[in-house]
Amino acid sequence: MNKGTILSDAISYIEGLQEEVKGLSEKLQEMEIMSGQVNVGSMDDTVQVTEKCKIEEDVQVTALDGNKLWIKIICGQKKGLFNELMEALDSVGFEVIDTNLTTSKGAILVSFSVEGTHVDEYVTEQMKEFFMEMIRGY
Repeated sequence: MNKGTILSDAISYIEGLQEEVKGLSEKLQEMEIMSGQVNVGSMDDTVQVTEKCKIEEDVQVTALDGNKLWIKIICGQKKGLFNELMEALDSVGFEVIDTNLTTSKGAILVSFSVEGTHVDEYVTEQMKEFFMEMIRGY
């Protein structure tokens, strides 16, 4: 084998790999379109979807056994909101026991199970107002 043959084989091999990459990329795009999992392009698109769907912001805070609360928040998808919620819970002295986050069509549903040192009806109402102001101002 001489250098010319080796280079020719290498070029043919690379061209074959490039064709395979192109074919697999097209197949992946088709699969995403068919399954409806096309990503929302930008935050502007998310805001448009949120406005189109008329997502009503809502916060529910329910006292559970002892010093535990269940918090459910529904709002438009906003970048960094989940981190802000976690930091806010930590700053007011609540420990997150369990959390669930679901997104769909520009909306976000976050539910927390938290535990604090003192939970009563006043704290429950204050937490509801606190989170409602937070998601409206974010």
